Amino acid sequence: MRRCRSAAAAVVIVVMTVTLSGLVGLGTTSANAAGQAVGKATGSVALLGRDALSFTTFDTYDYGATGDRGTVSYTNFGVLAPASNVWKLRAGATTTMTLGGSSQSLVVDSITPTATRTMQFAGHGAATDGSTTWRVTGAVSGTRVTFRLDYMSGTSGWLQGAGTISPDGSVVGSAATSAGGTTGWTLPPATAVEVFSYDATVTCVAATAAGATFGYTIPATPMAVASGVAGLGETIGVTDVATPGAGKDTWGFVDRSTACDGATIDPSLYAVTSGNIVVH
Repeated sequence: MRRCRSAAAAVVIVVMTVTLSGLVGLGTTSANAAGQAVGKATGSVALLGRDALSFTTFDTYDYGATGDRGTVSYTNFGVLAPASNVWKLRAGATTTMTLGGSSQSLVVDSITPTATRTMQFAGHGAATDGSTTWRVTGAVSGTRVTFRLDYMSGTSGWLQGAGTISPDGSVVGSAATSAGGTTGWTLPPATAVEVFSYDATVTCVAATAAGATFGYTIPATPMAVASGVAGLGETIGVTDVATPGAGKDTWGFVDRSTACDGATIDPSLYAVTSGNIVVH
């Protein structure tokens, strides 16, 4: 789960710690070829921390001497990464939205990761002539943007629209109106931007009574190569405290580690803001 801070940043073999209470029991384990119980740790969580607005999913198996396995996906929505093909809308800056031929100012106030390739957003805007104001909520999934716009002053009603992100970050779409009509809308280039994301294969898993750990190597994506983090190691630790896990489950890491065992994890740098970590 790499944050990709700079070219000097180190990343990748990940170690995750998940409480294994209830790991042995009917319906909670699988078995390897020798009939031994196999621990399975999974998670799908959003993370907020010192340099990350991230989302990660993992699915890992501890097969002991027979070979561990699993997969992990990670996206840091706070780090731009051209050519990743994982998109978000820029937050904070004012952009110009063309809506039915009129010019509107748009500010995306916040974004919320909901998966490694999807996010929700909320914002506000106004006609540049001051005639209307409005609030907007929506989502980005792949290259598709959907939204609902509710007028706050100057007029009443709403719009519901969808559009497609182009490679230059512009968006073009159409919207249905509460009055029963339709209208076109556009956002200019660089309104949508690509962010740091990768999928990796887990190569190391260790399960104990206190938790589970797993490791992997960050693949050589263009951003990982450019920043010098491709192929490096990182140790991650998570705990499964409650369901749902927001504010209870924990996620931490140790940089430059390549071990699945014996890592000291600091869970204080990041908070699990949604999702859950579970053990089967």
